[in-house]
Amino acid sequence: MVEPSASAAELAQQLLDDAQKSADASRLLYTTHAKRRLMLAYLLKAVALFGGLFVATVKIDPTIPGVIIAAAVILDQLMSNHRRMLTETIAASAITRTQRRVGNSFNDQVVSVVEANEKGQGEAAAAMLTDLARNSAKVLRDELDRIHTAVEDSNIEFLGSLNVDRPTETPLPKA
Repeated sequence: MVEPSASAAELAQQLLDDAQKSADASRLLYTTHAKRRLMLAYLLKAVALFGGLFVATVKIDPTIPGVIIAAAVILDQLMSNHRRMLTETIAASAITRTQRRVGNSFNDQVVSVVEANEKGQGEAAAAMLTDLARNSAKVLRDELDRIHTAVEDSNIEFLGSLNVDRPTETPLPKA
């Protein structure tokens, strides 16, 4: 947090730094979750595929391998693993794109700040830099919020897919 006596430019820069750190942390979290889900997906897919091959080629009672294969498929469906992996990968990529876009925009506009400072317009340059940092932080925070909201909405949808009787889709009788 910035001290109360900090200048507007320092505060704006701190807000931008905080937004970048938050984006980095979120990207790392989504990437880590997606990688874990990818490993689980490979494991479950291997059980299903090699289990099927095992049942087809080995002359034993197929009940136990069949149950293991069915359990792997059910586990994948129940956890919505594949869809969640895609959601988290898309979220991490969206954060990366947002950071790149905000960074590129900042770099493009900071040239005007330097030019104003070189012309002896220090106060104008400071004001421009403050606005640039504040606007960049706002864009980053807003996009991060939009991405988090999309992931949260997807998670709610995944939880809704666990509902067996789907009462929300059943029309109520008219009174």
